[in-house]
Amino acid sequence: MRITSLCLALAALPAAAQLPSSASFSVLDWQLASAGGPECSVGHAAHSALLWTGANLSSANHTAAIGFLGAHDPQPTNAPVIFAITPGFGPKEGGSAVALAGINFDKFGAGPTFALTIGGANASGVTVVSNTQATATAPPGAMGPADVVASTSFGSDSVTGGFIYTPAVVAQATAVPGGSLTVKNYGPLGALFELWWSPVTTFLPLPPYGTILIGPSPATKQAAGFYSAPDGINTKVIGVPSGPGLSGLQVHFQSLSIVTSPALSIQLTNRSTTTLL
Repeated sequence: MRITSLCLALAALPAAAQLPSSASFSVLDWQLASAGGPECSVGHAAHSALLWTGANLSSANHTAAIGFLGAHDPQPTNAPVIFAITPGFGPKEGGSAVALAGINFDKFGAGPTFALTIGGANASGVTVVSNTQATATAPPGAMGPADVVASTSFGSDSVTGGFIYTPAVVAQATAVPGGSLTVKNYGPLGALFELWWSPVTTFLPLPPYGTILIGPSPATKQAAGFYSAPDGINTKVIGVPSGPGLSGLQVHFQSLSIVTSPALSIQLTNRSTTTLL
């Protein structure tokens, strides 16, 4: 646990007007030994504890607000701003409980106007917890990345591909010949997948397994593995060959998700593309 402390440097000096003072002491300096909380990123959140209760420190003539934008709002707009959605992925059937971090979710008490869509579909059970946090349940969606949009009566903000419907494959957008590229497979924890690639695309329905989106000729199996603990994400780093004719080539990936328990279930995933620069 991080403890935030307010340190005051005091000196026995005559009262001075430039800083808060009493008849015998002047405050020469003070330091807040933390960046405050809550702090958040896509994958982490931290909260600092204070040695006093309440959000404000006050005296007869001064007030200090502790908290993000507690006393000052530098935003050029009152529209919501999305920092992150956690977790950033969930099954295509929907039903995942998600938390959204940002600002202006409850601007001027406008919480009832807050709406959240994922992949163009309305999330259910949307609750504005505070001006910086909201919770909801993800709707059903199509496999792969989906855009996240938060809106209020003041405007909206979006994160392109901010939520991933699983099973899914996501490859980095660009790579350099002679370098490497990263491909992530998302799926049920412990289930098996096969990763395939091809320089061509197609659209070939294959009921009940889904749709073939690459190849089918040529198509090459790149790897096989399990959706890894603790979250069902398997990361593959693939070496890219070097050569003068590879610049501009697009490499397309699709995975085959295989669940063997309690009954065999095979599902073709979305397609993801890497462009060689």
